[in-house]
Amino acid sequence: MKRVRRPRRPMSILKWVLVITLTADAAVVGLVAGLYATVAPLVPDETQLERYRPQETTRIFSRDGQLLAAVFEENRKVVPIAQMPRWLVQATIAIEDERFEEHPGVDPRGIARAVRVMIGGGHQQGGSTITQQLARDIYLSRDRTVTRKLQEMTLALRIERRFSKQEILNLYMNQICYGHRAYGVNAAAETLFGKPLDKLTLGECALIAGLARNPQGYSPIDHPTRAATRRNVVLAKMLELGFITRKQYDEAKSEPIRTRPPQNAPWKLKQYRAPWFTTYVLQQLVDKYGYEKVYSGGLQVYTTVDLKLQEYAQDVLREGLGELRRVRANRGAIVCMDPRSGEILAMVGGADFTKSEYNSAWQAHRQPGSSFKPIMYTAAMERIGLTPGDVYNASPATFRGYWGVYTPQNFTEKQQGPMSVATAVAQSCNVVAVRVIIRTGPRRVIEQAQKMGFDPQGKYLQPYPALALGAGEVTPLEMTVGYSAFANGGHRVDPLYVTHITDSAGGLIYRSSPRLVRVMSPRTAVYMNQVLRGVVTSGTGRGAQISSPAGGKTGTTQEAKDVWFMGFTPGFCAAVWIGNDANQRMYGATGGGFCAPLWKKVALFARSRARELGRPWPEKFP
Repeated sequence: MKRVRRPRRPMSILKWVLVITLTADAAVVGLVAGLYATVAPLVPDETQLERYRPQETTRIFSRDGQLLAAVFEENRKVVPIAQMPRWLVQATIAIEDERFEEHPGVDPRGIARAVRVMIGGGHQQGGSTITQQLARDIYLSRDRTVTRKLQEMTLALRIERRFSKQEILNLYMNQICYGHRAYGVNAAAETLFGKPLDKLTLGECALIAGLARNPQGYSPIDHPTRAATRRNVVLAKMLELGFITRKQYDEAKSEPIRTRPPQNAPWKLKQYRAPWFTTYVLQQLVDKYGYEKVYSGGLQVYTTVDLKLQEYAQDVLREGLGELRRVRANRGAIVCMDPRSGEILAMVGGADFTKSEYNSAWQAHRQPGSSFKPIMYTAAMERIGLTPGDVYNASPATFRGYWGVYTPQNFTEKQQGPMSVATAVAQSCNVVAVRVIIRTGPRRVIEQAQKMGFDPQGKYLQPYPALALGAGEVTPLEMTVGYSAFANGGHRVDPLYVTHITDSAGGLIYRSSPRLVRVMSPRTAVYMNQVLRGVVTSGTGRGAQISSPAGGKTGTTQEAKDVWFMGFTPGFCAAVWIGNDANQRMYGATGGGFCAPLWKKVALFARSRARELGRPWPEKFP
């Protein structure tokens, strides 16, 4: 008897969909596994991650801790995950990788889902886990190629085998960009909301977490409506995963977005505080540590500048140049230093940093005029035993030698006949200075000048008699360092611009200490201090008297193209220089008339600051 075959029932549509789905998922997973061995040799070594340090922002502070500038390639301050708000961590996991704690670095479900959506014609979805995003951000490009994607997945698997979930999350949340040049959650909180991490609300945590996918498009500063919508998506996901309650969700969803009010950006060059000093510090740091360490190393640099004195000196110079513009003066510099420690208290290199960043305080080499005479007289006292009481003929004369023929002129015709060295310094007599340098030897004067910090490379001072009258070139900073020896018992002190430097975690990298070098005998130091105090009490520097012991020297170059006053007290030393960019004559300009009054204003303010802060202001020279 023939068996009757029952007709087969057609497979239901649901079963077909299930089969196709499972097959697609298996194909995707199989493809990944099959290509792993091929791609693995092209993947960076994940062990490098153990030595990886994200770029961090370097911050420069005044001596009282006020921020002067922030410099960076990526604005970041690394913070341990233990110090991040729980809501911020949960919000990141919820919106970026909800199965983060379960997958091994690559999420097959997420990849398969993304592929199915793309096959079905939907919008492209991100299938990358947090670990994959970290691998891409640190090691790989953002090219949308199959090879790059496979490298990303392979590296993610390797990272997961070597690092804990907490370590991966810590690296991720300190690494990625949240917009407005803020990298890592700490910088994001400060940049967007102007607050530390521990002060963030639930709504702000959700908003920051939502930025990772599109920092510009979801910016609460530029697109507050979009940002609020995205925040609410993150909150809804947190609610779905049980990270927050319905009440917390409702409250955070209705929370208004309050971003940080617009203010100066300390990373913008034109908005640095104490810009002349700060840019000088940056250049010294780059010379010492290199560009990468300074702009990416997260240094915390604590400087020597007294911000109030700095700002006062800036105002004094700007106002002074404004009054002197009628005589062609349009550029100047002020440098203030503590001659005992070498700490630079203020540095002003021009009238307006927003118009010219050129820093005349240390970049401009200008003729010092008669303000260089004390260096020459120091050399004479050291080399030929000159004393303040020695007498020379002040009458005009012509001098011949290897330099040719030289006929210097005095400032006034009254400077004639026998004159003591002390009087010659006080009255700035040129002929006496020339007689002394010829007897001493110009090369010996240069040697003494270099001991005192001038022209270390031997480019700007030449061995001719005119050197006694300031025919070489110096910077205001060099002059301040040189004159510190007259205030400091014959010891030159090297300039200090920082007190200490730490890394971003507070570990000490460098601490400065004064470096004093004896550059003249105690006898010479006493003599020079004596004659330079005479300049202020009864000579060309009378405009600098401040009712405290002070010494100094005026300087006016030929045709008054540069005018100076160099002044010092037992605890303060400062240079004031005025000139112009075109190196033109300034009619009626003198160091005593133009610069000494400005020095007096700054010195009086420095004295009041010292007393206000309880810093010593000595009334006796060493």
